[in-house]
Amino acid sequence: MGGVLLAILSSAAWGTSDFLGGLLSRGRAAIVVVFISQTFGLLLLSVAVAVAGGAPPGLGELWPAMVGGLGLSVAAISLYQALSIGPMGIVAPVFALGAAVPVGWGIATGDRPSWLAAVGMVLAVAGCALAARPPGGGEPMRPAGIAWALLAALAVGVSMVGLAGAADASALWALETARIVAFFAVGAAAVVVHGRGLPRELLPIWPLPVVGAIEITAITAYAFATTLGLLSVVAVLASVYPVATVLLARAFLAERMSPLQGAGVAGAFAGIALLVAG
Repeated sequence: MGGVLLAILSSAAWGTSDFLGGLLSRGRAAIVVVFISQTFGLLLLSVAVAVAGGAPPGLGELWPAMVGGLGLSVAAISLYQALSIGPMGIVAPVFALGAAVPVGWGIATGDRPSWLAAVGMVLAVAGCALAARPPGGGEPMRPAGIAWALLAALAVGVSMVGLAGAADASALWALETARIVAFFAVGAAAVVVHGRGLPRELLPIWPLPVVGAIEITAITAYAFATTLGLLSVVAVLASVYPVATVLLARAFLAERMSPLQGAGVAGAFAGIALLVAG
């Protein structure tokens, strides 16, 4: 039960950070917003690692976290590229399907969820995909946009598997390793895209530490959850964060939900209930 609760906390925190990050990215350089918020998250995590103490595990135990950090970077960059090409109504549901990677990996490596949990997984992922679709129609998606969205989904799925693989040795050191890799990868991408200067429209940056703190809370909760429960179940629960984003937009921005979105939210909650019960 502890793993389930941490995974739900992870999903709520991820959805909140996406909501706030999306607001701050309006009219600003999105990749630089990601880089700065993640930098504050890395600093916070480094303090936690220093306070906890203890020597880091060996490279043989931490290399999955390096893969996970690279996956997080590729996922963020690919997602923004996909959104720059096509409508969110197609990109977001495709991205939400990234949970299939850790689910498949978990089952292949020995996870045996109950039939009730299996039904819950299907409901949660399908509901998340529906909830992620914004109201209204959208223009057709070009093949390049679909390719970027699929790459983002695959990368985030790989990152979830990598973090879970290293968390058994040390969840905090796995997170620290992944964040350091992501820091350099996203930083390099930001320099390539925007040069060495800080975009003027990014200032002030004071809200970004909040986003970074919430996001690092999400990924920390996920890493610890994988040490307490089945990866296939934890990954699905942690991946329904678009539902939280949609509900926050409804509550604070008065954005209306389409009937499909409403059905998706209901389906996701039903799936979560079955996963908890299973």
